[in-house]
Amino acid sequence: MSSSVEAITLVCSDGGEFKITVRAAKLSSLLNRLLAEDVCVSDDRKIEITGGVDSKTLVKVIEYCEKHAPTADSGASDSDAEELKKWDIEFMKMDVEDILFHIVMAANYLNIKGLSDLACQTVADLMKGMTVSQMRKIFHIENDFSSEEQEELRRQHPECFFD
Repeated sequence: MSSSVEAITLVCSDGGEFKITVRAAKLSSLLNRLLAEDVCVSDDRKIEITGGVDSKTLVKVIEYCEKHAPTADSGASDSDAEELKKWDIEFMKMDVEDILFHIVMAANYLNIKGLSDLACQTVADLMKGMTVSQMRKIFHIENDFSSEEQEELRRQHPECFFD
């Protein structure tokens, strides 16, 4: 793709189309590779995101990339880095079940290391001090252990917060 192109359009799984600057798109290893190889870039400068990323999620991913792109190449001054850290904290204040896990999956699929690290750390921080049943509820994990298996786990791992 020509370096004169300022922006591309990403087409997500539900058909939504969103502009992103090339500079921001390059935070994604996947998009960076596709741009470098002119793979999947049509004449109208669109790239289809086939990894099940929906519009709501892609908007947030683009927001993150656009915010982080200016400092990606050259790094940030200490004051800029501190402001970016504050922005990241506010950015990650989102509903766990509604969008945070979609962000984790999208960051992984698009291979955006900074966003992936940030989202996974947010999930890990949320899990601190939770009981097993609280985690099951939030993560929609079915308890498929028998009563006997659960009792054995409690004996083997008394440090865990079983309910």
